[in-house]
Amino acid sequence: MAYKRNHYVPEFYLKSFALPVPGHRKPKIWVYDKDGGPPRPQSPKDTAVISDIYTIRHVDGVRSDFLEQTFAECESAVSPIFKRWKEPDAKPAVKEILIVSEFLA
Repeated sequence: MAYKRNHYVPEFYLKSFALPVPGHRKPKIWVYDKDGGPPRPQSPKDTAVISDIYTIRHVDGVRSDFLEQTFAECESAVSPIFKRWKEPDAKPAVKEILIVSEFLA
């Protein structure tokens, strides 16, 4: 099974909010725990992750990562669109709108 760590908020999307933080090599996002404590910097890779959240266990006990594969394909299609839309004067194409709509759904 290739997918164990499943993001319930896509990692590419979290990276859009990452900022440089002194003392860290890679940009981080600021997170906090619902239980309390001060906000802290954390990598998008380690944020909004639950192990096997999208893993399906069939009645015969076989595990499938079909859902995570499907989400990964959708995210791979939408990520470059979001990047392009950040460019000055970018205008969404009809095909892009359809792909983004699928992602948002």
